[in-house]
Amino acid sequence: MFGIFSQVQGWIKIKGATDGAKIGNNADALKTSPQAALDLSSSFWPDPSDVVIDETRAQADFDGNTKTRGPVTTDEGSFRDDFNGTSLNTNLTGTVSFISGSTVLVGVGTLFKTELNSDKYIKATAQANTAWTRISYVIDDTNAVLEIGYLGATLAGTTAHKSNWIQDTATATLSVATSLLSIVSAAAPNTYAYVGRMGDYGPFRYSSFISISQRISNQNITAGSRNARVSPNSRAEFLFDGTVNTIGKAVTSNGTTASDIKTTTFTLPAGATTAAFNQYDVVIQSDKTLFYVNGAVVAEHFEHLPGPYDVLNTFIGLENTGGGGSGTTVNVDFSYLNNYDVLSIDRIEDPVRTAGEFNTVLPTYGSGAISKIQTDRKGRKIIAPENGRATYSAAVIGVVSAAVATDIFRISGSASKTVYIKRFGVSAVSTATGLINASLIKRSAANTGGTSAAATLVPNDSSDAAATASVLTYTANPTVGATVGNVRSFKLISSIVSGLIDPIQEFKFNDNGQKGITLRGVAEGLSLNLNGTTIAGGNFAFFVEWEEE
Repeated sequence: MFGIFSQVQGWIKIKGATDGAKIGNNADALKTSPQAALDLSSSFWPDPSDVVIDETRAQADFDGNTKTRGPVTTDEGSFRDDFNGTSLNTNLTGTVSFISGSTVLVGVGTLFKTELNSDKYIKATAQANTAWTRISYVIDDTNAVLEIGYLGATLAGTTAHKSNWIQDTATATLSVATSLLSIVSAAAPNTYAYVGRMGDYGPFRYSSFISISQRISNQNITAGSRNARVSPNSRAEFLFDGTVNTIGKAVTSNGTTASDIKTTTFTLPAGATTAAFNQYDVVIQSDKTLFYVNGAVVAEHFEHLPGPYDVLNTFIGLENTGGGGSGTTVNVDFSYLNNYDVLSIDRIEDPVRTAGEFNTVLPTYGSGAISKIQTDRKGRKIIAPENGRATYSAAVIGVVSAAVATDIFRISGSASKTVYIKRFGVSAVSTATGLINASLIKRSAANTGGTSAAATLVPNDSSDAAATASVLTYTANPTVGATVGNVRSFKLISSIVSGLIDPIQEFKFNDNGQKGITLRGVAEGLSLNLNGTTIAGGNFAFFVEWEEE
């Protein structure tokens, strides 16, 4: 059996706490309660002694974090792999002793604290893929604990591999190069190659960016989430079978019989084909599952869904069936899973809006004080300032990028005010669907030259004075100013001109009131840079929102 799926029974994820529950951060507590430490990146429940409960009001601490009683929010864990390096596996420093069926790992000359965490899998280098076992937590550089007993044979003082993934292959191959995972088929029938890792139960979003070199009969390619490699009884995934590269299938199930499986055949939007890279998203909600291709909904399932507490695993694979077929390469640029943070009250499963007031001394926000906390219908917290900073927006559409494009957008600071950037968004179309390597760069000196156009600066409140920052877009490259550093680097998807401008890439820099990107003086600026990329028919739209004080 594919190793990842034999571990489900031994895995528990913290979803909240009962009234008054407390989990400490010290190492001794984690040693005595290992299952409470499976996700060390999660925030532990606040100490009840720090919280003054008023049953009639929602409350927040001095950092603006909502205080709650009871198990009302999901965890916010996420995972992303961009397949950097040259292999799915990395050699660990030193040697490790494994004991079959034991959760204890002991190293000699090892660096567990820097090389391992609860996101990783480990096995003895010489042992088969069936030995991959997930780390629970690290005690120190030479001692760690597995989630379940080691799945391989006992082996003392041996070299070891770590990986983000459990791998399972039968003749077909897995390899990593140039930031791509490549799954390559073999000629024989009933051969396969898969990668998988522990996921979670919904609600969550699975996303990957995939191309398939060819579509042939007797071959299945899957990407999404399922609870078992063979005959899953709970799944939400994309399936690509058959020979037509404009067609795919969306599949959900809550059982193994045909009557428990929902399959929707769809055509890829905007003339896309599976031979090119496309972004595939599966969004599992409490009452439905949505399937997206390049930001467009291609299927929506309301029946035969995974159960509310079915643990699903991130999963990408290729399998030959029937007569088999060789020469197919599935390239995966990234794989991503993100849990949603959802507020549920009085058995209402969908996120609801709540409001409350502070009953403590208030922190300040700009020139005013925060008086209320709210969450919107997606469970996201809203902090509303009273008499806060003046806020401005600018939006531009139809910006044609230069050849070998560098900066195509810049917001510059002010000679008289401090500029606080709140949000920035960009989307693109081109003559062919493509992937653009982009960076948001903070600069300490102004750009010069190039062909630029100034955007219209709009006060969000008409009673505010005119904006003092400046926003420029470039259709010919400027000489860029000195670089402070990249504040965001990302891959921007451009759809074909006849399709949707989709999806938009958006960044929030001071959500919930924390300090974001701050520009002091006219020399400082934030630029969108395309890293010398030439985009055939590249046409961009931007928006930016900022505050001045």
